[in-house]
Amino acid sequence: MCTLTESAARMMSARARNDTKVIEAELARQEKAAAVRAPALSDVVAVSPAH
Repeated sequence: MCTLTESAARMMSARARNDTKVIEAELARQEKAAAVRAPALSDVVAVSPAH
């Protein structure tokens, strides 16, 4: 089973609500993290065992 990571879920939820304050905060957080380590697919999608 694949799920969104917390970061991706926060951004998707904020975009769905059109919450620009949260979008800007999450974007800043993601940019700060990307400056330390290049983004990877695992930053968006998490694979978890099927239930």
